[in-house]
Amino acid sequence: MKRIILTFVLLLAFSLLFVSCDDTADAPVLTPDNDGFYTKGTVTGEFSWSLDESGVLKITMEEGNKAKQFDASNAEYLLAIEPLRDKVTHIEIERFAGKIVYSGDRANEAVGSAERNLCALMPNLLSVHFVGDKQNFWVEENNAETSGLFYGSSSLKTVWFGDNKQENVIDLSGVGYGTPSNRDNYFSESLFCGCSSIEKVIFPRQIKRITEFTFEGCSSLKEISLGIGIEKIGKEAFADCEALVSIIFNSTGFEVGENAFPDNEDLIISVKNEDDRAAIEKVCSFTKTEFYVPLDDYWIEHIDAQLETLPEGRSFIAITDTHYSSGGGNVGKSAALMDYVREKTGIKKVIHLGDPHHSEKTYAEALEQLKRSMETKFFDFFGEDGMYAIGNHDSNLTASRNSRDEDASTYDMDILLSDKDIYEATFAHIEEGGKKNGNVVYDEVLLDIIEENRSEITDFVLNNVAPEDAEAYNKLFGNVSYTADEMYENLVCWAKMHYAYYDHDSKICYIVLNTGALTVTDFAILNRELWKFHPSQYEFLGKMFSEISEKYSDYDVVVAGHMLYDKSTPNQTYHKDLFSMLSAFEGGTSVSFSASGNNAFSGKLFGCENGEKSRIMNYDFSGNKFEGEVFCITGHRHLDLDLVSQTKNGEYYMSVPYDEVGDDLSDNAIQLILLNQDNASENNGESEPDAEKPVKGTITEQSFTIFTITDDNTLVATRIGANSGQKQKIYNLG
Repeated sequence: MKRIILTFVLLLAFSLLFVSCDDTADAPVLTPDNDGFYTKGTVTGEFSWSLDESGVLKITMEEGNKAKQFDASNAEYLLAIEPLRDKVTHIEIERFAGKIVYSGDRANEAVGSAERNLCALMPNLLSVHFVGDKQNFWVEENNAETSGLFYGSSSLKTVWFGDNKQENVIDLSGVGYGTPSNRDNYFSESLFCGCSSIEKVIFPRQIKRITEFTFEGCSSLKEISLGIGIEKIGKEAFADCEALVSIIFNSTGFEVGENAFPDNEDLIISVKNEDDRAAIEKVCSFTKTEFYVPLDDYWIEHIDAQLETLPEGRSFIAITDTHYSSGGGNVGKSAALMDYVREKTGIKKVIHLGDPHHSEKTYAEALEQLKRSMETKFFDFFGEDGMYAIGNHDSNLTASRNSRDEDASTYDMDILLSDKDIYEATFAHIEEGGKKNGNVVYDEVLLDIIEENRSEITDFVLNNVAPEDAEAYNKLFGNVSYTADEMYENLVCWAKMHYAYYDHDSKICYIVLNTGALTVTDFAILNRELWKFHPSQYEFLGKMFSEISEKYSDYDVVVAGHMLYDKSTPNQTYHKDLFSMLSAFEGGTSVSFSASGNNAFSGKLFGCENGEKSRIMNYDFSGNKFEGEVFCITGHRHLDLDLVSQTKNGEYYMSVPYDEVGDDLSDNAIQLILLNQDNASENNGESEPDAEKPVKGTITEQSFTIFTITDDNTLVATRIGANSGQKQKIYNLG
């Protein structure tokens, strides 16, 4: 059995040392000599040792030592120190130009046990001092898996180099540690096993691995600082450390074993980025432990300077197009940066405008990336204050494969994730918060229609897929078949992808729209109703506008969606009806237009009858009591752009540049503000001419915006990160 319980080891060791074959015999009495030494000696040409009556064990390099090393498993030394291990309270080790070596095999040969490492099994040892230049220490262990350097020294609290003593800190930052065979730089499994008094450990910079059981029994350990070379933390490495309050990672991209860290209520794990946080959370079950992502100095300086210009008013934060993906350009700092802004300002609400991830090759990879993008890097930070608008990449449609489990295909476009997959990683968090605070409003009329027509959905999915669409279906879904029940669940999730969110504290109503995502529902049920604003949302808008007018007339309305603007469609025809409706509500007028779905079932979802797929939509806001303002924010195009849609001289104008409107801004004007992507990759050539090229390691590597509605009815956009060099944008809301 490889592992021997520490208590048993100690009892067995000491019973063999101090008790004779006669169980009633007294232990030998050990006394110091006339000079006050329990023992002293010299290994000719190598090193000398002495242990005095105060418990100080000194180890010095012998003059003329050609090897320049200390062999801690030397038979003469081990035999001399063996009966005195409980007398040692402090070890003083002179600088060895070579290294300190220990062989478990040699120790076993000398004293009958391999568990006699340099500072091991000294129950009263309090401190160890490595004298001199700490960079010259290298520790090598051979066949010492069950006896690490400090194994079983239950009273040890302080280790230091030179003059850098810190009480109750084990500072190993200057020691090299490895095995003579390959110098793989790992700590033996039992390095600190049983060291129940240690409180803080600073690791060597170059250590690559911390193996299983390294800190077994370290019940008093509070703080760990891991070096920049850490690549792997073994299974349950810190599981016994019930007092841990701080673990600091100075490396990135490491591997973590199952349940490597305890779920302590006061524990904070500091990591360099959100990917490392996700890697830890994937294998550790945390309900109490918190994470901290430290910010770079250049970010703190930049944000603090930007916040000095922040006006008084009601504020929220918007971010879009993070496009996390394997090997992608997003450096993953935005969640921590936005959280810092919230702490400094008291701003609560944060909205993500879609496309959180981009493209993975398999279903499992795509689902994991979406969860990491939105759960780990968004909702874990912002909880019920977080909002989300679905993007066109959420379903991972750009990946290519023949089936969910394969990562290669002849097809150039397909859909990996279902509406339900997307919903559970994003909108489910909003629904959970909405049930808690009662601020989220769903399209209950649409949900009722779906429930009432569930059998029709079943029939449609199972029997009504036209032959010409079947090939497209298989091409898009990679031969993944969905049952009727699964398609029903997808449709329900799709219906919850537009909603309203009341922030009663700030008197803002956010209306979040589905601007035409590319999902299973869009293709299979709505007959490829894609890249288009589905008409069911007009009815929802009409209901919300009536409610706002009656109950919250002094609120402002923020309409958010991923693709409220797409330059590939001339004059924005597929959103013209939406903006004319917003303008009518803003200006207190009426509006009428024809809306159409792509099939009869799609038409039924927004009130068509008798199998029709289109109808006239009429909305009269002439008697409303609305006193606030309406404006829109969107992403998708990866650029900063300011547009206005408004009626002028009886004609409706779409997407006019805001700067060109000037004094011609009408009372029913709707500002449409496009935001730059949060990603340190190129902007596909679509940025403004003076836009900065994003560079990692600078403030251009991330991008988000603070929107503030001031008391004088203006909207101020304060950019954090990329394109923040431009002047603070100020919009007249009317």
